[in-house]
Amino acid sequence: GQGALAGWSRGAGARGGSGGMQQQGRTNSCTNPKCTQPKESRCFYPIDVQSKAGGRDWSPLHGFVLCEACYEQFRRRGTLERCHKKRPLTEKERKCTNEGCESPSLSGQFIRIDAETAAGGRDWSSLVGQILCEACYKRFQRNGSFKAAQNRRAGARVGGAAAEQASKRKKKGGENGV
Repeated sequence: GQGALAGWSRGAGARGGSGGMQQQGRTNSCTNPKCTQPKESRCFYPIDVQSKAGGRDWSPLHGFVLCEACYEQFRRRGTLERCHKKRPLTEKERKCTNEGCESPSLSGQFIRIDAETAAGGRDWSSLVGQILCEACYKRFQRNGSFKAAQNRRAGARVGGAAAEQASKRKKKGGENGV
């Protein structure tokens, strides 16, 4: 539809010529040779010399027509190269590789650790190549290890007033036998 193209032609992508509308009848295929789904897109973006989206230099892609996924990849990262971390995990891979995980196949999300992983300012280098369930990932992100935080009751863990109130409720409930 023209709705998606209209927003793009007013500033998100190429300007000039017919404002990007010419692409509607021109092609319905992404010309990025590494695109995994070149015909599957809501809309396609012709790249011309005036393309400036994301403050990127689009000149190496002049003449390309990009699907929405490739266009957004270049707009956000300045490259059409996709990182392997984003590749969906196969059903076989959807299992936590942390040996101490209590529920290795029960998670809504599994995260592949790579050399770029830096969440929580932690050193993830010893885990490169592993796949973690969401619980193990968040525990390592918070603590820098898979061990539970030690000083929860002493207030050493960051959590603010909400965590403090929850701790008080637990203590109160425990004393009353609830």
